[in-house]
Amino acid sequence: MTLILSGGNHDNWDTLDRLSVEEDGLATFRSNIRILPRGGRTQISSLVVGALGGAFSVDQDHRSEGKDWWRNEEPTPEEAQRLIASGPVDILITHDAPAGVSLKSELQLPPDVVCRADRTRALLRDVVDALAPPNVFCGHWHQRRIQELTHPDGRVSRVDVLDKEHSRVGNAVLVWPGKAPLRIEPLYVRGI
Repeated sequence: MTLILSGGNHDNWDTLDRLSVEEDGLATFRSNIRILPRGGRTQISSLVVGALGGAFSVDQDHRSEGKDWWRNEEPTPEEAQRLIASGPVDILITHDAPAGVSLKSELQLPPDVVCRADRTRALLRDVVDALAPPNVFCGHWHQRRIQELTHPDGRVSRVDVLDKEHSRVGNAVLVWPGKAPLRIEPLYVRGI
C-alpha cells in the first residue's frame, strides 16, 4: 500500500520541504510514503487533489524547535496563491480547518494564541472560497465534524474534519472516486 499525505503542524517541515517533487506532483519520502506538498496538486483516480498542510502549534512553548516543532509549520500566502493559480481541485487536503467550520477547542488558550491560530484558518478559507472544492479533508482539531461551506458564488464545499488517532470511527474515511458529490464512508479502525 502507498500512503499519500500532507504534513501537519508537528511534522518536520525542514525535511518535507527538501524533498524533490516529481512529475506526478508528489515527493517520495519512502518507497511507499509519498508527500503532497503545500500548494501542490496531483491526480488520483481521475480526481485532482490539492494540498495546503500545516498549522500553528498552540503548544509550541512546550516543544523544542527542530525536534517536535518547526518554525515553518504554517502554510504561507505564497503557497496558497500557487494552489489557487493552478486552478480547480476536486479534493483539498489541509491540516487545519478553514474558518467558518464550527469547532470548539477543549483547550483554554490566551486570546493572542487563538488569534495567531486563526490566521491559518482564514488563509484556508480564502483558498476554499477561491477554488470551491467539492470536498475538503482536514484534522488538527481532534474531533469529527462534517460541515458545508457555501461560497459567495453559491457553490458548496463539504468539509470533513477527521477525529484524533486511536478513534475507532472518525479518524479515517473511504473516498470513492467519481463525480461530485463523492461517496464518503467512515473507515472503522480495528484493534484500537
